[in-house]
Amino acid sequence: MAKIKDLKKDINHLTFQVINECYTFIEYSPEIQYENISDIITDAVDLRNELIYRLNHHSFKNDKKKIKKHYQKILDDLYEKNIELVERLNSLNG
Repeated sequence: MAKIKDLKKDINHLTFQVINECYTFIEYSPEIQYENISDIITDAVDLRNELIYRLNHHSFKNDKKKIKKHYQKILDDLYEKNIELVERLNSLNG
């Protein structure tokens, strides 16, 4: 199982990648849709804050199986929701 420190780094890294993609889209897109992109950035930051909170606050004491499931669920949510954010950004292009 990954360390909490590494999970936090992954959460931050993926969040900042999505935000970076949003700013790149703003810079190079012929049709700028600030409101839609702003919503994606806000959702990315909210997701990051939620996942960090869930990572730091769990109610399992000494139950390694439940803790491992909890962290795996956080990681699954991270990947799933970041993919959704990128797909939303890509849909603005079409």
